[in-house]
Amino acid sequence: MAGDNSINSKQLRKELEKKSVHPIYLFLGEEEGEKDKLIDMIIDLVHDGDADRNNSVRRFSMEGNDGITPAAAHALSGSLFSAKATCVIKNIHNLKPTKENKAVARELVSQLPDTSTLIMTAEKYQAPPLFGAGELNRIKVVKFWKLYENETADYIREGFRKAGMSIDPKALEQLMELTGRDMRKIDEAIEGIRYSGSGKAVTAEIIASSLGDTVNADLFDFVHLLFRLETGSLKILGQVLDEGIPELVILSNMTKEAEAIEKYHALLSGGTAQDEALKKCGVFSKHMESFKKSIRIFTPEKITRLFPMLSRADMEIKSGGMKKSILSNPVFILASEILVGFK
Repeated sequence: MAGDNSINSKQLRKELEKKSVHPIYLFLGEEEGEKDKLIDMIIDLVHDGDADRNNSVRRFSMEGNDGITPAAAHALSGSLFSAKATCVIKNIHNLKPTKENKAVARELVSQLPDTSTLIMTAEKYQAPPLFGAGELNRIKVVKFWKLYENETADYIREGFRKAGMSIDPKALEQLMELTGRDMRKIDEAIEGIRYSGSGKAVTAEIIASSLGDTVNADLFDFVHLLFRLETGSLKILGQVLDEGIPELVILSNMTKEAEAIEKYHALLSGGTAQDEALKKCGVFSKHMESFKKSIRIFTPEKITRLFPMLSRADMEIKSGGMKKSILSNPVFILASEILVGFK
């Protein structure tokens, strides 16, 4: 059990701001967006200046039937390309507490090298039965509680204030509704609006243009066409950019599609049936045929190649600079490279 030694996410953030990193974490609770943010914060601290994060940082999701062994192998052996290694194991609660899994978990926690950092996540607020008291004594357990509505509102106001912006009450309410008060989605929205050039005062109209379902219809069409490698996607992308949807919002949707494809292949390789894998990836019925074509095109090897390209585009967007034409837009360049490079 996590017991009285657990801390909350706010306490962990304060520790990380002081550059204090524990070798082993277990993140418990339902606030997935905040988990992802603090995982990224830990990785940034551990791998500061690491030129090869793609090999030294590996993420595993316990959705299929692979078990914990592949993740443990990476954490225990370290990285061949870097002095440090980080292993992220998501949804570890899905692992059955079999004798074999418990033995691997015990070795993973007790034998973790000084050069490795281990971060595990689980949905509930109790530590999974995979771990005994001996293992939990070595683990820093962090509980992620979903913010109350007033706390979420304060968080959004502070986020815009730090960006030199303000948000009116109607826009604030709309943003909370569209994001479902998910911290990761809120951060993406604030960041997208910040770089959109829409001004210092955020109104309901700006929220609607950035996140609204009506405007986003073209965005969804673009993403689905692009991942089917259809050249018509570039025309839709031009329309999306003309509508003023922030580049980071566009890139975020592209990344989510890539992550869904990656998750599908991981589930399939773990023995999950195709229909069940599609269900776990959250694919809507009206997009099912489009997604099936995408997973045939983007094999596990190809989808792995795509993530560094997405990261590069993210850095280019955030670095700013005037874009004289659509041809010099980082999102347009990325989409063009995908169409050419993955056929």
